[in-house]
Amino acid sequence: MVKPVRKTIPPKDVKLGMYVHGFEGSWFDHPFWRAGFQIEDEDKLRKIRTSAVTGVIVEWTPESDEPPRPKMPLPPRSPDAAAAMMRRAVQTVVPRPEHPEKAEPIEIQQAKAVIKRARSVVVSVFDRARLGQAVQMDEVTAVVDEVSEAVLRNPAAMVKVARLKAKSDYTYMHSVAVCTLMVNFARTLNLPERSYRPLGMAGLLHDVGKLAIDDELLDKPGALTDAEFDQIKLHTVRGRDILADSMDVPAEALDVVLHHHERLNGKGYPFGLSGDEISLNARMGAICDIYDALTSMRPYKRGWAPLDALQAMASWEGHLDPALLFQFMRSIGIYVPGTLVELRSRRLGVILPQGARAGMARARAFFCMRSRDFVEPVDVDLGESLRHDLPLREADPLRFGFTDWDLMKAAILAGGDPRRLADGGQEAVNS
Repeated sequence: MVKPVRKTIPPKDVKLGMYVHGFEGSWFDHPFWRAGFQIEDEDKLRKIRTSAVTGVIVEWTPESDEPPRPKMPLPPRSPDAAAAMMRRAVQTVVPRPEHPEKAEPIEIQQAKAVIKRARSVVVSVFDRARLGQAVQMDEVTAVVDEVSEAVLRNPAAMVKVARLKAKSDYTYMHSVAVCTLMVNFARTLNLPERSYRPLGMAGLLHDVGKLAIDDELLDKPGALTDAEFDQIKLHTVRGRDILADSMDVPAEALDVVLHHHERLNGKGYPFGLSGDEISLNARMGAICDIYDALTSMRPYKRGWAPLDALQAMASWEGHLDPALLFQFMRSIGIYVPGTLVELRSRRLGVILPQGARAGMARARAFFCMRSRDFVEPVDVDLGESLRHDLPLREADPLRFGFTDWDLMKAAILAGGDPRRLADGGQEAVNS
């Protein structure tokens, strides 16, 4: 039996019963939210045939192909005619470029299409809010579902594309980026899929209250006065008030809109909540909001490198939930070098610097948690695939008896063997 294959055909050639895997061209040219369905009725068939897509990717059984038409023999040509044809062919050859541009990967094209759609919805939401109109939550729900599906398909592509924003487009694209980061964060935390929609909506709407703040104040390059900062702080309450007039805004979204600037030490706003008074959703929102703000270009500052942003965030004692911040690092695959982590392989490892050409994150595994003993250090790639190891959480050095962790960490990062610390101390660092 011949196995079905995927084949791209013109929209006019699709038929009832065919299974559609995808579409060529922009996602906005086809009338369906998702690919991966069977053409079961005339309505779907009509929509595809009349859409603007350039091709439809369907499941195709090779046996169903039409037999190739027989080639007609060419009339014989004289040697002079053949030589003339060869000369014309050589003269019309177009030279290939020395450095052809690489085609953009399909997953990046798809991510850009989703992000573009999400941005248009954010613009619509903000425009309606400026006019005092209620937010159309059906639009928000549909685009958040699309973002969630795209994150599940290819989280790395979505996170990468969501970071791309012009300085002048920050207001809208920041909301889209935080939506993407929130959904990806929920996926990493293994939260139930039913939470993706309200958390994505929270990210998309978290800054809607800034519509009530003057743009010149939001983009002010210098330090804010106390009075100006008091105006900025009002955006959380105003955002909650704007959304309270809209139907079907989930409680999780209202929570994040109102509380994403609270701090664990009680020094945040608008209410000065602390510790467990701040929900998991609001803690997640704070991390995603700050990370994207730090790494984005603004009219008055350059965006930070992702690692620089994460190192700064990890250094702010009492501001963010440290355990949750590490899980956010997991969600984007970037870790602070020197961090002691528990690995999926039941070993302890130290996150290694990624160097100038940062690729996949790596760790140096050196301790077996099962036997509670040192092992020969080995470098491992970090990732969700089973081919790689995966940091599960940050580890406490004292829990494993590492009383002089700074010395041991220096030894491990320098390529020394921590097993020799007990015998040689500084020798392990120098070995």
